[in-house]
Amino acid sequence: MVLGVSYVLVVLTVLSMDVRISQSTSRVDFQELSIADYFQQWMIQFSRVYSTEAEKQMRLEVFKKNLEYIEDFNTKANKSYKLGVNEFTDQTKEEFLATHTGLIRGIVFEE
Repeated sequence: MVLGVSYVLVVLTVLSMDVRISQSTSRVDFQELSIADYFQQWMIQFSRVYSTEAEKQMRLEVFKKNLEYIEDFNTKANKSYKLGVNEFTDQTKEEFLATHTGLIRGIVFEE
């Protein structure tokens, strides 16, 4: 009986270690990576390919600014939600509004 309990404890320990290892490797923690490495991982995740190195560098700068905004918002805002990285993180606010919201500049809505 003692051998059976010991065996079960060993198996459970190994299984719990395996679960923790797979959980830690399945998500990307951008604080552990350089921003450039995190951007590379993001590009792979969202199948992003840029036509020139200059465009890639520009998108990296936008990505950095958006990461700073996300981190700042999440640490300072007293909200019931958090912001996160998604497929639009390489777009400026203006680009996002122009391409995904139907916002037409120049129209003034009165309240």
